[in-house]
Amino acid sequence: MTSEEAPVGASPRASGPSAENGRAQTAWALLQCGAIALAVLAFFLSIYRLRGYDQPMGYDTASYIWKSNCVALGGIHALRACTPSGGSALPSRVGYPLVSLPLSSLLSVSRLTFAVILPPVAAAGVGLGASALVCSAIGWQRGAFTVVALVVGVSPMVAQMTPGYSDTILASVLACGALVLAVIAARTGKGLAPAAALLSAVAIVHWPTGVVVASALALSALAWIPESVRRIRHGARPMATVTGRIASLVGLALVFWALVLLLIVRATPDRLHGTPAQFEAKFRAFLPAYGLPVSVPAAVASLVLLWRTQRPHEREARILFWIFLAWLGIVAAGVAYAVLSGWRLPAHRFLILALPLPALGAVTLLRIGSAIGKRKPAVATAVVCVGVAAVAAVGYVVWVHRAPFLRTDRLTVAATASRYIGREVPAGRPATFLVDGPLVSARVMTDTLRVATPPSRIPRTLVRIGSPSSSDIDSSSSSSGVALVLRSYSSAYEALSRLRPDRVAGPGVIVLDGPMPAVPLSPAPPQRVAIPVAGLILLAMATLGLVSLVGSGWAAASLRGRVRVLEMVALMPAFGLAALVAAGLAADLFGVRLVGWGGVGTLVGASLVGVAVFAATRERGAPGKMPPT
Repeated sequence: MTSEEAPVGASPRASGPSAENGRAQTAWALLQCGAIALAVLAFFLSIYRLRGYDQPMGYDTASYIWKSNCVALGGIHALRACTPSGGSALPSRVGYPLVSLPLSSLLSVSRLTFAVILPPVAAAGVGLGASALVCSAIGWQRGAFTVVALVVGVSPMVAQMTPGYSDTILASVLACGALVLAVIAARTGKGLAPAAALLSAVAIVHWPTGVVVASALALSALAWIPESVRRIRHGARPMATVTGRIASLVGLALVFWALVLLLIVRATPDRLHGTPAQFEAKFRAFLPAYGLPVSVPAAVASLVLLWRTQRPHEREARILFWIFLAWLGIVAAGVAYAVLSGWRLPAHRFLILALPLPALGAVTLLRIGSAIGKRKPAVATAVVCVGVAAVAAVGYVVWVHRAPFLRTDRLTVAATASRYIGREVPAGRPATFLVDGPLVSARVMTDTLRVATPPSRIPRTLVRIGSPSSSDIDSSSSSSGVALVLRSYSSAYEALSRLRPDRVAGPGVIVLDGPMPAVPLSPAPPQRVAIPVAGLILLAMATLGLVSLVGSGWAAASLRGRVRVLEMVALMPAFGLAALVAAGLAADLFGVRLVGWGGVGTLVGASLVGVAVFAATRERGAPGKMPPT
């Protein structure tokens, strides 16, 4: 396949289009990326109409919401003290609150609603970013770009990430941008600092993803050692070699990440929690969706294609070949170690990070279409369309089998109980909720309670697993605290409410130990997402547009003249997310809270600084033709 546009690295001044053509290319790129994003968003958000869901999907979604509530009140350092134990708040992962709070403030939507739309927005960003990465390396045209973006965006791998793995999918968007810059930096030596900044942002948002991507880059550098040694022997500087440039990039990213953790976040990377039995069960549940008998051979075929890419993109394709090969090798090694060590590591987490698989699968699909298209173009188009539809069908099967763990009845009664605590319990006294059911269910109920609890109360909000009885009344907690039983949290609620109606403080709330309110509690309004699917899609498109707007200046400053317009537009979400994370950290450092006007100002500031950086680089002249390595 050939490119419709100037090859990567062509000088805009020497052979580029006129200003009018440049604006036309930008407009078409925006339309194409917008259409792709709309398709991916409709793919994911349609389930809320299909299944009638009124809560965001995902097991960990509730924890993202209450952690954002904590950051909104007390900044990122509040995560260290926002729970009784401190550890479950994962204080080293600050990306989700830093991104979600300014955006939800500007859009004036609840954090519950925003938890519905942000993961699909990130899925669209992953599809666009992965396509920009592949097509910029191979030099493929607009049609191929659309196919790769759709295959990745609706793939089973991304469908596994989208519900509940928000940190992982946000980090994956950033990883695509970081790798595009890394390929450019490895080939030309230009853009090391922005590449390192994006790579460090990956680790700030989700350190396991950052470690995998950085390790893949580091391992790929080893493949270039023989050539780099030869060049040094012929008088080249180490920084003029691929190995030296990649090593410098990874080292600089590690320095950035360490400085942010030590000086701003002030937390160490969190541990991966879970039992071997849980790790094994999740791995076995996730494995069928990846279709390894198909996806692995397709990936191998695509790696061969990358290796055999001809000039003028041979160099970029070879660099990407080694990065993808190292990345998949790390995933395979992690899974193998987890299985052989008795599930001491979460093998399913490695599977989720196998992002090169759908990207390489799309390359194989396009290669098949290209081979057929030499004789039968119409058949080739049909084959590619069927392939995209097949991937989407499998991805949708994976997606529709996921469900919300948050429940409206639980969230509403927890909000009613929160009213009781606010009115009757002094700030320093603990409140204990008695819940029963499996351990997993208890974890979900704990997170649900925290979503409805004011952040200042969460450290003194405790959960005890067990079934209360009438004998527990007035003796279930110490005299310094209160104990509550809630409907849909405890199977004993109905029996207790009939036995002791005098202890029912309001709809769904029994006070086992503590003062009774003088006036019965009024029920909290239903806590649910009441926006129709069309409204959710519009909000998601607006969110993606805002993120892209924030990242537009940064992307233009880093990529103008180094990739084509379409790829630059596709990477704007990645740069926008990185800018929001950096601006949020800076705002928090100065005590600015990321809600209300503080959040809006942070978002606007991140955008304006990017525009200023672009203007400064533009004044120095557009980047010229990429020099050979």
